[in-house]
Amino acid sequence: MKKIFCAAALSTVMGLAVSQSVLADQTGNIHFTGAVTPNTCTLSGQDITHDLGAFSTSDAWTAINFGVFKTISDVIAVSDCSPGESVVMTPTFNAHSGGNTEKMVNDGSAEGVSLTLSKGALSTSNRYSTGVDYTFKTNNDGSVSIPMTQTYWRYSNEQVTAGDINFNATFAFTYP
Repeated sequence: MKKIFCAAALSTVMGLAVSQSVLADQTGNIHFTGAVTPNTCTLSGQDITHDLGAFSTSDAWTAINFGVFKTISDVIAVSDCSPGESVVMTPTFNAHSGGNTEKMVNDGSAEGVSLTLSKGALSTSNRYSTGVDYTFKTNNDGSVSIPMTQTYWRYSNEQVTAGDINFNATFAFTYP
């Protein structure tokens, strides 16, 4: 009986050794590869600052509802992208209440003055609204020019008061 027990014990130990060597033959390696690349597009002209100078509360535009004080046009240039790539711009700014998401509130002390950002002429379809994505496709050379027209004007029929004019907007750009 001792011989059978020893034989059974020896066969169990041998079986474990064999099964470990079988498990060792079933291992493998997984290799992960990749690359970190720089941005695929380049922005220029995205930091826009204008000194509007002084104006008087008695200027003609201050007496007209939505009267225009000044219009300035700039371009944000995107380059070094792949041709046909989508560049998404999302503006964020403090907008007037009541669904006027394209009309910026003056952060300065002057009242009754507003700013609208647009793709050109100040038509409703050209205006940029806060929090909305605008997609621009790059040309065959991998570039696109994003128009940025700023129109400063009297907001509705609000009285224009003396003070500082200060408008701030942030633009997020997304591209592959």
